[in-house]
Amino acid sequence: MNIRVECPCGQAYSFDVEPVNNLMPCAVVCPDCGADGTELANQVIASAVAPQIPARAPAAPVSRLRIDRPAPSAPAPGAYSNPAPPVPPVPGYTRAYEPPKPPMQGNKLVLRGILGGVVGGGVAMACWYFLTMATEREFGFAAWFLGIITGVSVRLFARDGSPVLGYIAAVCATVAILGGEFLVTNSFINKATAELAGVGETTYNTLIKEANEGVKLQSDAEIKAWLQTNDDSGEQVTTADIANFRKVRQPKMQDLLNGKPPKSDFTKAFTAMSLSDRFGLFKASLTLFTLLWVGFGVASAWRIASG
Repeated sequence: MNIRVECPCGQAYSFDVEPVNNLMPCAVVCPDCGADGTELANQVIASAVAPQIPARAPAAPVSRLRIDRPAPSAPAPGAYSNPAPPVPPVPGYTRAYEPPKPPMQGNKLVLRGILGGVVGGGVAMACWYFLTMATEREFGFAAWFLGIITGVSVRLFARDGSPVLGYIAAVCATVAILGGEFLVTNSFINKATAELAGVGETTYNTLIKEANEGVKLQSDAEIKAWLQTNDDSGEQVTTADIANFRKVRQPKMQDLLNGKPPKSDFTKAFTAMSLSDRFGLFKASLTLFTLLWVGFGVASAWRIASG
């Protein structure tokens, strides 16, 4: 039976219960003010189970015939001295009725979920990054664990699970996984460019040494001998080669000795890489195997946080 009670405080609440002897089997309280509503519930039950008063039948016509009947005799003493015993209450209802707890407000739940996703995803991403840098190896299954950690963090911070929290965890896990992959790729690029910077510095020093020797050459014989020693073409040095050396290469050697270009600009040309180039290398690092683990991580985060 569904019972609806209106508390004097103005709060109305309803619940399903099976009455015992047309009474409440347990106590109920108002979920708003905490007042006892058992008596009000009993009144509702009584009004619901009270027998309907049948409609009064039309009065029979009055007969003119009179019949003398003896008066009914009084009942013998003790005829009703043993009434039927009362029905004992049904055991089992020992707790007072507890109304369900109101759910957490949606905005507060979402904010807690976002905070949990950011914290969990950030910590997991940092752990993945430092593990990769320490071992100089990429572990694809780490993306799966990153998604699990993000989903658990969202669930713990929100203290609940829902489809909305599942989507929040999935987004945070995706950002954390791809962000960690980009940091790892960018670190490998920086390491490679540092090695290229060393190559550029060595090349610059070699060119400076050649320039110091080349600007001092005067005669054709000196230039021819120098070209045969320093050029690896293997071709015979011609008069045109000597003229080109005087006209083109010696002025450039002199500019190099004068600091044009400076050493920093020269080595920078070996390491220059735009953000678009770095992003292109990042996309190239996303193999099908890596994307498979990313999918596992995102799906796990959604499943855990959605409850």
